Amino acid sequence: MKKIDPKPEEPAEPVLSETDERLLKYLALIGGAMQEQAAARRSKQAQKSFRDLLREPVVIAALITAVVATGITGIIQWRASEREFDQSRMKSLTDQRLVQYTKFLEQEQALVTRVYSLVGSCTAAGNNLIGLTSTKWQDRPPNTDQVVQVINTYDATQNKWRSEALEMEQLMDTIILTGRT
Repeated sequence: MKKIDPKPEEPAEPVLSETDERLLKYLALIGGAMQEQAAARRSKQAQKSFRDLLREPVVIAALITAVVATGITGIIQWRASEREFDQSRMKSLTDQRLVQYTKFLEQEQALVTRVYSLVGSCTAAGNNLIGLTSTKWQDRPPNTDQVVQVINTYDATQNKWRSEALEMEQLMDTIILTGRT
């Protein structure tokens, strides 16, 4: 029987050829140099001044973007306030014109009512005067008070027409001309 040795055998050190050893040392040297460069770069970046940072393309691009965005936002807000002002001004003008037009319509309506009333009074007085000459009035017994009243009403209406006709004609011309503009 074979005896089992409780100690395992230590692995033998790998044997490298001289070329492999030189290559391994060269790679270690390159790795160390790269680590030193990376550390130097990191420390340089940490020690950069504000002026040096402003020369970085990324920082310049960010600053330009911020300035342009601020300018565009300002322009948009300015246009919005201009638009609001224009809209409020237009609403104010529209309201003023609406009030003026309403006043114009009220004046026109009052004049038309006045003209119709005077024309109606004149027509009624004229018809009553004509009626005095009809056979219906002539066949009745004479009522001088009623005849005098019809004649006086006609005379008063005719005088009113003569005194107000020119004024109403001028008012109508004014309203017609005002309504066209």
